[in-house]
Amino acid sequence: MKTNVRTWAMPLPGFALAGRALMTALLAGTYWLDIQTYLSSATPPRMLLVLTALLVPVSAYFFVLVRRFWGFVLAKRSGKAQESAALITATAVLVPSMQVFGTPILLVLHVVVLGLLMELLYAATARIGHVRAKWWRALYLSSIVPLAGVLLLAGYGSVNIRRPVLTEYTLTTDKPLPPGGYTIALITDLHYGNALTAEDLEADVRAVSAARPDLVLLGGDIVDERTTMHGMKEAFALLSEIPSRDGTYYVYGNHDKALYTAEPAFTPKDLAEDITAAGITILEDRSAVLPSGLTLTGRQDRSDPMRTGVPRASSAALMEGLDPGAYHILLDHQPRYFEENAAAGYDLMLSGHTHSGQIWPMGLIVAALDKGTILYGHEVRDGMDVIVSSGLVGWGYPLRTEGHSEYVLVHLKNGD
Repeated sequence: MKTNVRTWAMPLPGFALAGRALMTALLAGTYWLDIQTYLSSATPPRMLLVLTALLVPVSAYFFVLVRRFWGFVLAKRSGKAQESAALITATAVLVPSMQVFGTPILLVLHVVVLGLLMELLYAATARIGHVRAKWWRALYLSSIVPLAGVLLLAGYGSVNIRRPVLTEYTLTTDKPLPPGGYTIALITDLHYGNALTAEDLEADVRAVSAARPDLVLLGGDIVDERTTMHGMKEAFALLSEIPSRDGTYYVYGNHDKALYTAEPAFTPKDLAEDITAAGITILEDRSAVLPSGLTLTGRQDRSDPMRTGVPRASSAALMEGLDPGAYHILLDHQPRYFEENAAAGYDLMLSGHTHSGQIWPMGLIVAALDKGTILYGHEVRDGMDVIVSSGLVGWGYPLRTEGHSEYVLVHLKNGD
């Protein structure tokens, strides 16, 4: 006698559809929880909108690559086995990637870019009439090229960001300087807590101290929205140990006040109090005459008026009352407004902010599309020297695949 047995096993198309729907729901929920941190912060809504729109095609194509990989590896197994392996792998990778400013999404994005380049190369071989060799087809189907490429990039980037170099510039001026010249140490963009430990910073402090600078300038983004209260105190305490004749001065960057998150570890008031307690002078749209006779002007960050409604003072206004014959230094986190600053009479402008791109190809994109800034290095604009540092570390991701990490020494000399 035959017994009718009902099987509840779903056919492959239904299984695949249900699995992908479940993965999509999990990713959407994870993303929604992460985005809450930024919705009520100063993070630009347009940026969040762009990132949200980008996550959908990036995640979808990443799954295509993973599915292709398991289809190749498990070619002798069932389609359900291949689909299951792809769902598990893609979910494990993409769930952490739903942190929009996390490292996993950056790596996934690189996989996708390299995968698309591979698609173009593979398609090109067909269009030009070449017969695809088995090894070439195997490379394409295995997705090994984008996966291996990202591993190599991540390895290089994680090492590169942790190896700051000393960059030195020598500038000449006819204006009066102390006998023997004058040395400025510029440190910017620590984003303390990202790829930088206390031991690392102690070593950097020793290296800068050995140069015996006359003036130490902290050019902003020393800390950011991910820095802990302890980390914030620790960073400024360590930086204050660099000895200098004219002291240590600081300007805010766009991240220091931790306004890009709804759950900051410290307030702007906490930050200002701890910086001052460390013996560091804050200049925010203020000027100071240094003991050596040079002058220093520190700017309010250009992003602050957008958040507070309080406009920045003009460059010319901050020069009022200063000796026009003195050497004038301008410290501004973001390298902008060169013509205005030169016209006001500043001799040297020092900035950071750009990280020299940090993650390739961001530097190329900025250089091509934003002509109002300088990405890195030394330029002369309307007679004013401008130096832009790539920063001691970088923001967000413990990786640097473009440029190098650095601290800067500027040597001022009188011309012959």
